[in-house]
Amino acid sequence: MNFRKNEILLLFIVLLFFSSSIIVLSKRWFLADSYYSQGPLVFAAFLWLLFKNYRSLKNTVQPSHIAGTVILFLAILLDLSGRYLAIQTFQFFAVYFLITGLVLFYLGKSFALKNFMLFVYLLLAIPLPGFILDPLTFDMKIFSAHVSELILSVIYPSIERYGSMLYINNYYLEITPACSGMENLFGMASLLWFFALVQKRKLVAWIDYLISVPAAIISNILRIIIVSVLTVNGYGKFALEDFHEGIGILIFLVILFPVSLFNDLSFGLPVSENIDKGDKPQIEKGNKNLLPFILVMIPLTVFSLFSQVKAFYPEEKKFYVKLNLIADETDRWSSVDEPLPESYYRMLNTDDILMRQYVRKGSTGEDGKVYLYFFHSVGDRGPFLHRPELCLKGEGYNLIEQNNVMISGMAARRMLFSRNGRGLLVYYWYRFNDRTVGNYFDLQKILITQFAKDYDCMMFRLSRVVDLNSIEKGDAVLKEFAEKEIPLILKKL
Repeated sequence: MNFRKNEILLLFIVLLFFSSSIIVLSKRWFLADSYYSQGPLVFAAFLWLLFKNYRSLKNTVQPSHIAGTVILFLAILLDLSGRYLAIQTFQFFAVYFLITGLVLFYLGKSFALKNFMLFVYLLLAIPLPGFILDPLTFDMKIFSAHVSELILSVIYPSIERYGSMLYINNYYLEITPACSGMENLFGMASLLWFFALVQKRKLVAWIDYLISVPAAIISNILRIIIVSVLTVNGYGKFALEDFHEGIGILIFLVILFPVSLFNDLSFGLPVSENIDKGDKPQIEKGNKNLLPFILVMIPLTVFSLFSQVKAFYPEEKKFYVKLNLIADETDRWSSVDEPLPESYYRMLNTDDILMRQYVRKGSTGEDGKVYLYFFHSVGDRGPFLHRPELCLKGEGYNLIEQNNVMISGMAARRMLFSRNGRGLLVYYWYRFNDRTVGNYFDLQKILITQFAKDYDCMMFRLSRVVDLNSIEKGDAVLKEFAEKEIPLILKKL
């Protein structure tokens, strides 16, 4: 590609401006969970395919500066919004639109449209936001557990499943988010879509696109079945620890191998007619003056770099742990704290979490018990992107009904679950900057439209076991606790 000095200078300045978002995306690829560990490979494949398709051109490329500028302006807005609001998803897509805008700016609309599927493929490298990824992971986990249960029941008729947990011959196996199938889905789609993009035959290319998701799901279910069988037969340490990841990789390769056999792949760079004549594809210079673009980007880039340097020296924020302010008893109720697994603290990225069982004095059994679950975070919206019902569904509870309720004039969400013939009644609400928010979706609206990063948010969840034949009685007890005891328990908050 023959670029002039001004074009190279503009490209350098633009990349400097977006360096913060590029770094954030790279950290997500390399330092976070494995759902997007294929990101760098997808990006490298995208660049190689872009260059390959450019080399195959027979005509001069006509840059589209106006269209490219519009897309780059959108990328700038996403970048600035993501940094200011601390929403990394905005920054991820800022990088995506940066790449799209640069292709339009330098190589033109006709080239971009001709290679439309390349930009669809690049989306596999862009992490989904948590409020989308978490439900997808959960649904995939439940589906994989259900299908695995059906297949394993042929071998072990006594198998039972509760949500994502399998009980086989006194062995307890939990299908974790890492085993949900999402990792396989992204990995398999990345490889098979790459096969489709370098495929010579269109029919086979479309087959690659279509089978990527089923192939990923099948490989994950096979992994669960093999791990379960090995564990039940006494090889649990090998299946769950020593070779757990290796089993997944091996099954992945076993499925990928026959798929690759019917693909007619071509990895060589094409030779166009222009190259046969000793020339290379040319980018039309035109009469476009890039100086205005450079002059606009320079102050934006200076501002961007200044804000990044400032971010290295953030103001120290005081985080007050509030769980100790929650009263452990009232005149009528005493309590016992319940330990929480370490995964809760990692998932929610806060230590201010409490699970407490309140027991009505003088009572016995579940009728006199109410459970309070509380967590608190400051300046981080991440913990509140998790929907409360997903945790209970993952434990095998089925959501029967849900509605909004009022508790002493305060909005809250009511949910009724069932499991093994027993009911679980749940009330939950949030307190956002001293404002009560009654349900998950109302909180998300606030978080999206909140333009100040300094906020304080808490979630309160009350639950109790109820008789499904006498829900009204359990409802009355829980509501009475919420109206009379909770104001005393949370008095210091």
